[in-house]
Amino acid sequence: MKSKTVYRLSAILNGLMIIASGVAVGTGTVNNAPNSTASLSAEEYWAVVVGCGDDVPAYRDAGSMYNVLTVASDNWNASNIRFLINESATKANIHDAIQWMANKASAEDTCLFYFSGHGDSIIDHSDDEADGLDESLTAFDDNIIDDELEGWMGEVKAQKVVAILEACHSGGVLTPFQICEVKELYALDGFAKDLEKANCLVLTGCQMNEKGAYVCNLKNGAFTYYIVQGLWGAADQDEDGSISVRELCDYSFPKIVEYREDTQHPLIWPDDNTANNFTLIQLKASIPKKIKVPADYRTIQKAVEAGMPGDVIEVSPGTYTENVIINKPLTISAPYGNSIIHAANSSFSCILVTVDNTTISGLTCQKGSHGIEFWRSCNNIIANNTVKNNDNNGILLEKSNNNRIINNDVSNKDNYNGIALDSSNNNEIRNNSANNNHYDGIVLLASDENIIANNTVKNNGNCGISIGLSYSNRIAGNDASNNANGSGIALADSNDNKIHNNIANYNHLHGIVLWTSDENIIANNMAKNNRNEGIYIKSSNNNRITGNDASNSDYYHGIALSQSDDNEIHNNIANYNRYCGIGLWTSDENIIANNTASRNDAGIYLQSSDNNRIYLNNFIANTVNVKSFSSTNSWDSSSEITYTYNGSRYTNYLGNYWDDYTGSDADGDGIGDTPHRITSDNDNYPLILHARNYFGDQIYLYPSPTPMPEQKTWHSVNTFTGTEGRTTPSFAIKGDTWRVKWLVKISSTFSFFYVHVYREGQTSELVDEWSWGGEEFHRDTKYIHAGNGSYYFSVIAMDIDEWELEVEDYY
Repeated sequence: MKSKTVYRLSAILNGLMIIASGVAVGTGTVNNAPNSTASLSAEEYWAVVVGCGDDVPAYRDAGSMYNVLTVASDNWNASNIRFLINESATKANIHDAIQWMANKASAEDTCLFYFSGHGDSIIDHSDDEADGLDESLTAFDDNIIDDELEGWMGEVKAQKVVAILEACHSGGVLTPFQICEVKELYALDGFAKDLEKANCLVLTGCQMNEKGAYVCNLKNGAFTYYIVQGLWGAADQDEDGSISVRELCDYSFPKIVEYREDTQHPLIWPDDNTANNFTLIQLKASIPKKIKVPADYRTIQKAVEAGMPGDVIEVSPGTYTENVIINKPLTISAPYGNSIIHAANSSFSCILVTVDNTTISGLTCQKGSHGIEFWRSCNNIIANNTVKNNDNNGILLEKSNNNRIINNDVSNKDNYNGIALDSSNNNEIRNNSANNNHYDGIVLLASDENIIANNTVKNNGNCGISIGLSYSNRIAGNDASNNANGSGIALADSNDNKIHNNIANYNHLHGIVLWTSDENIIANNMAKNNRNEGIYIKSSNNNRITGNDASNSDYYHGIALSQSDDNEIHNNIANYNRYCGIGLWTSDENIIANNTASRNDAGIYLQSSDNNRIYLNNFIANTVNVKSFSSTNSWDSSSEITYTYNGSRYTNYLGNYWDDYTGSDADGDGIGDTPHRITSDNDNYPLILHARNYFGDQIYLYPSPTPMPEQKTWHSVNTFTGTEGRTTPSFAIKGDTWRVKWLVKISSTFSFFYVHVYREGQTSELVDEWSWGGEEFHRDTKYIHAGNGSYYFSVIAMDIDEWELEVEDYY
């Protein structure tokens, strides 16, 4: 899957690699990819990058900044950057580095000063600060006062100068007495305003009355993390291959504020058009390359840090004890299986993804807080992974949209939930196994317009599928059975969802339950052998319950409504339940039509329920066909209906079929001549025979149900075979997902099999690739998530006895 821009490259870093706290930092030159189209500006780019502190994040921050400048860009050269961390970041060395930059840079050049470390606010003794405070950065051996930094930066005569500061400006280290003395004088732009005097554009991690923060699971300061993620290309909103300071701020600042829960507010000064015209990075263009772990890099995280957006990281079998953080679009796959990420720190996720357009496939993720976590991350693919033994969720999406979670096994009692979505919309959760989790198999909270289809969610501690505060989701074709303490499928405070063609049997409470949820459709589900009810509707209105089998409930009812009005219950089967087939408690103005309730204690039960319309139902072999208490209802159709009985057509009102009705039908129209008595009500038009005898195969439904969306299935497209040489077979795809079942038989140690997949167009687009040169025989399946269109393979085979590519389309 390609990222949205074309800045990816297979960059080759020549020279020494500096490793700073696990961050790969290139110090050599960068060879541009042969097809690079980015044009270098006439000016040169100079930088001083500093990380200084008594903890890890400062020099990790500096390493991350250095890495993105030297690897991702066309305009930053490692020889034009001074990199100072910890002991080398003395006040004198920082001053010398800024002077070096001032001496090197000409007027048309661009200069950057980056600092990560501690920051203080101290009493101003020179009376030149309106807020009464001098701000300072903490070097390794001394403080750098804002007036000093202003003077140093003022010596830089380049037209474009920017300072990026990851430091506190809140006076956090002042004593309470000093804070009380100056608290009324706090300004929100102290340090930035001083540097602006030096003709310097300034980005700071927080305002003066706030603290910046190191975020443990990001392994960086929050400010630097999202600045760097933006520089890797995510901030290129206009997709022109370059990132301005304004684009960087617009992308990263809202993410920082949200991630820090509104306690940290980055600042840009001056906040004017200058930032629009200031290009900070020009992104390299390249063809994606493959990085192998551990052959190329010992850990997955080091491969991530060394990779360019669009690269494929191939993980060989083995156990990798680490927590992986992904902030650029990559594919991380384990094509050979048995590649295990065992969380080094169980408080954090095995994999955390915070950027769009990433693919995670074939991995086993275990012993983390979450197995795979996506935060504000869209258009990703999570496929064919095994996620187990994690403290919280197996797979978690937070504020992440348009993702595909496909063919994963998220089944283990040590996962709290299997798959969880929080405030995440338009995702597809399909063909997963989410069984035996401690609480729910799949859970949605405040998440809309998702598809949950063809999953197995069984034997979980609470519910198979649990949905709260969520709208317009489709839950189809799932098996949500045998869940221990809850229901198969449960909705609360959730409207306009479609629940169809699911199996929800043998659950501890209900097969399917709605709580305070309106305008949902529950259709064509099997909800049998549940402990309480097959389908339970509580305080929920305007729902449609149609075509379901809610039979064999152990303790209670087939279909039950409590305090629920204006629902439609039709064309259901509710047989062999302990108490009633269909029951209403304090539920008014519902339509109950064309249901069959047989061999229950009561066919239908009503208590304190009025103005319901009940007709064309079949009540057969129940202990009592009807029980009605404090209820007044209508037991026939509201209008005349045309029907066929014994070969003749009639038009009349129609009631229900009661197998205990003893009246006669003298005129032979299929309607009893005398009413069927129901406590204080009457069925004035009782049917003589089962309702099917009046309509044949045309079962009358009131009103007709909304057609259910068709379920997708796999369709064979073509099978291509060959032996030696190169071939380019073409084919067409209809759906948005397809797969290639491939096998290869090789004949020697020199054999090689290589497949590229291209989308046809004015220019061919590479959408996937894989190769094989290992075992004598190999069979695998490759899932490709690209839209409908025309495609072709480019197959190169050397010393191959046989190969086969079987293409199947999913629509």
